[in-house]
Amino acid sequence: MLKKFFKQGDFLERLQSNPLHAYLDWFATSLVEDACAASTVRSKLLWFVELGWWLQEERLTAAQLSEHIVDGFLKELRRRGRLRRGQGATTLRFVAHLQSRGVIPRPEPVCDTSPLAELERQYERLICFTIRSPDR
Repeated sequence: MLKKFFKQGDFLERLQSNPLHAYLDWFATSLVEDACAASTVRSKLLWFVELGWWLQEERLTAAQLSEHIVDGFLKELRRRGRLRRGQGATTLRFVAHLQSRGVIPRPEPVCDTSPLAELERQYERLICFTIRSPDR
């Protein structure tokens, strides 16, 4: 699939060493299935190639990619004035894609144990009980 969007042989060769290389084809296929224009697919792939190079500079692997790591990448680009609108959402979509494929783990849900959260849970249980109660 990548050959469809990148014709330069030297670029494709260099791409082999990118930490995200193995996952770009999957993502390109999903974008094509979503009826994205070829130019959109290409620009998104280039964006993830850049993310892969950044991971390599930071000595991180694709398996370590997370929303927290993506935040660091986006902050770095924002600081350099290189972040464009929509790139954050696109990057999070890529992370979700990798999570759905089992490449990276989904984050553990955080349980809010604050008094307010406990009060909300008690209220929800009360409402559910009241609605389901056969006596009413």
